[in-house]
Amino acid sequence: MSQDEEKPIETPDEEQAQGAAVRVPPPLVFAGAVVVALILGWIWPRDPWAGGGALRWIIGSMSIAGGAGLIVTALDLFRRTGQDPKPWRPSPQMLTEGPYKITRNPMYLGLAMITVGIGYVVGNGWFAVTGVLAAFVVQKLAIEHEEAYLEREFGDEYRAYKRSVRRWF
Repeated sequence: MSQDEEKPIETPDEEQAQGAAVRVPPPLVFAGAVVVALILGWIWPRDPWAGGGALRWIIGSMSIAGGAGLIVTALDLFRRTGQDPKPWRPSPQMLTEGPYKITRNPMYLGLAMITVGIGYVVGNGWFAVTGVLAAFVVQKLAIEHEEAYLEREFGDEYRAYKRSVRRWF
């Protein structure tokens, strides 16, 4: 390529071909779960933790803080290693330290913990239901594609990692 030629702009499809075939950003799935839980809670209120008082707030706050901690430490690891956390972008190396020692999906687990934790704090049991459903949807729309990509990219090294670290927790 000469100096006068410009580098071609990557289209989303070309970018997608380089990484995992994830088409929907997983945080949007969890945001949708929050919206659905709020709507369901408004239409059909369910507070399975009624009477929990301070304990409910403590459990919910711990879940939110723990989830946020997982996300922040995973994002920091991506930043320190110069990688992009978007699952459709290529992964130049496997991340197996920090939160990736205890779960293969710390950011998704963190989002699920935050979703359920909000439900505890606001007294809306629908958050637990939609949080679990969102985790299932993310597993189908993102995680399975990410894991297939990582197996193609890193082979036996990734398969060994999968055997030693759980998907969720």
